[in-house]
Amino acid sequence: MGRRTRDDRLHRPAAGTLGLRRHRPGAREAFGADTWPPLAGYECDGAPLDSFDRASGKATLSAWADDGGTPAGYQLLAACPLDRRWQELPPRERHAAGEGIHAATLGLYQRGGTVFSAGTTDWAQVLADGRDGKVERITRNVLDRLLLH
Repeated sequence: MGRRTRDDRLHRPAAGTLGLRRHRPGAREAFGADTWPPLAGYECDGAPLDSFDRASGKATLSAWADDGGTPAGYQLLAACPLDRRWQELPPRERHAAGEGIHAATLGLYQRGGTVFSAGTTDWAQVLADGRDGKVERITRNVLDRLLLH
């Protein structure tokens, strides 16, 4: 838990992180695995997923994500799957408690402005700790992008 994996669509926010680029086909890239507190800590938010391939890190946003309030056009950048060790796997869109894919999701949404969703309450603490350069770089890239628009 706590480690996020990204798929091929994580590009601009991850620029300059080196470890979040694909080195070889099928390689899973991760960040936040060794942070304190855990990056996906005691509280996180996610968008509904139809699938998550642990081998590649590729997550697929659910076709019915808008049923639960995820806006059309939400760009899924990374996901951290939550397993049975997680303290709570509540009911989610079209699934009973403990069913379906539970994941913290990192993403962008644009419509008259840009929203960056880290999907975790611990992003700021991990950033302040300064031990994960990838979290720092992603934050810098997002802020730079927001300043340009």
